[in-house]
Amino acid sequence: MPVRSSAAPATLCALPVDATEADNLLANRYRFAPHPEVTLPADLTWSEDPLHDRNWRFNFHALRWTEALYDAWDSSHDNRYLDRYTTLLQDWYEDNPTSNPPSDFSWNDHSTAWRGVVYACALRRLLPRPSWLTAAAELHGSKLADDDFYVHHGNHALNQAIGLLELGCALPNTSWRDLAKARIETLVRESVDTQGATNEQSDGYQIYNYGQYTLAADRMRACAVTPSADLEDRLSRMPRFLAYSATPTGRTVMIGDTIDMPIPAVGEAQYVATGGDQGSPPASASLIYRAGYAFFHSGWGASRDLSDECVVGVRFGPGRAFHGHNDAAAVTLGGWGDRILVDPGGPHDFNGSSWQTFFRSPAAHNTVTVDGLTMYSSGSTDMIGSRSVAGFDFIALRHGKYHGVVHDRRVFYSRTLDVLIVEDHLKASVTRTFRQLWHLLPDASPAWYGSNGGFVTRRAAGANVKVRQLVGSKGRQVITGRTSPIQGWITWGYGLLARAPVVSVSDSGRDVRFVTMFLPSKTISRGASVRHFSLRTEGFDLTLAINGRNERILVSERTASEARLAS
Repeated sequence: MPVRSSAAPATLCALPVDATEADNLLANRYRFAPHPEVTLPADLTWSEDPLHDRNWRFNFHALRWTEALYDAWDSSHDNRYLDRYTTLLQDWYEDNPTSNPPSDFSWNDHSTAWRGVVYACALRRLLPRPSWLTAAAELHGSKLADDDFYVHHGNHALNQAIGLLELGCALPNTSWRDLAKARIETLVRESVDTQGATNEQSDGYQIYNYGQYTLAADRMRACAVTPSADLEDRLSRMPRFLAYSATPTGRTVMIGDTIDMPIPAVGEAQYVATGGDQGSPPASASLIYRAGYAFFHSGWGASRDLSDECVVGVRFGPGRAFHGHNDAAAVTLGGWGDRILVDPGGPHDFNGSSWQTFFRSPAAHNTVTVDGLTMYSSGSTDMIGSRSVAGFDFIALRHGKYHGVVHDRRVFYSRTLDVLIVEDHLKASVTRTFRQLWHLLPDASPAWYGSNGGFVTRRAAGANVKVRQLVGSKGRQVITGRTSPIQGWITWGYGLLARAPVVSVSDSGRDVRFVTMFLPSKTISRGASVRHFSLRTEGFDLTLAINGRNERILVSERTASEARLAS
């Protein structure tokens, strides 16, 4: 359960560390970001859990923090650092038997993976090797090689394989090295598809997995093992996802378990990550990933600043897995220098708290919830139609992830007009109350206008949006910072909470529709004149006038069109 802010380093035995941490450790002070500093006994029992936090215990038992001590010794040759480094590694091994260990993270699958790397690094450093170190390394290698201990899926499995690879290379043990290589090759074909998207349903873990697979490939080569062409090809495609998914200012959109952070300037993401200063713009304005993502961009900085371009994100595909959320058919919107329709991020914590539950729920996403029903985590949200041309992008989705309810969502983004239109059609076996939710930035200050449920945001600086509710506005409210039930929050990072408004528009019935139009801009004055609007059996017929341009938008069940009309 890593909480990290960038792609992994290129080498395992020279992890980037804060030089002050070594002195803190000599004084028995421990700080595992993003957690606060704690003071522990000089003679650790390894049952310590001062913050009652699973992520803290994971970091404690992963032992990666001991690198600060070795790094300090390597630069100063002050033996206090080396003595504490070796004492801690030996003490952990002697105090944490596999039977009746002092902590649930002593032999956790993921902490063991990283600790195996730490012992492999120590094997290369402490020469001649003390007997306890060889024994600790062999125990970790045997554990990681055990098929029953191996978790087989996700980034935990990848890190287990990397740990086994390092131990097999350092001892050496060629059977462990070869097994690790085989596991990595099998895992990458499951975890990263041929478009370069991971199956962990999170842009943060897209970054993390890119870093870890890059590291795995580098370490394979360092251990005289050649990565396959397939691994290298999938790895090379991963940065493209980051380029398309990122906000206009090159930050994560916070899909799934993702904190707010900059995307790394790697591969095809370099152009977006550097604000257009380096690299080349992506080849097309839109891209749909089979893994369940659609990204529609206004452009890549040719006609306006790159940070002012707009990007629409749409989620679909398989049910929740790994670090994904119950975000079926959720929509995000960014532009004019910031996020506009926000994914509130997550997970907030890994402790099974009510906050973790909320941020993974549909109530924390820009989708439609159903009163009294819980969205199924299983089951897919299917793409039933799409169309992308020079002037617009369109996608049609359908899911039945609420009992007795079918939800059709159609998303139309006009690149010509810089307008987003979202239609929801909900059919239920019995009368239900449906709530269409739009999550906004903390300073959005939404205000209602008119009688149709429309609202405007009133940010003093940065992106704003004017929203017109064309259909479906019988109930409307703004919720900010509510705790029972939880609603109106963003988590920018692990353990962090910020109050943020959510606009909720509701209607009840067995056949309910919402049609919502968004006009993003830097001001709140941008508007559009609706010359004609009518619902179709599925979809709608809309004529808009914006800046002297008349456009007719036709949306049906599975496709759409846009045509310019005479003024």
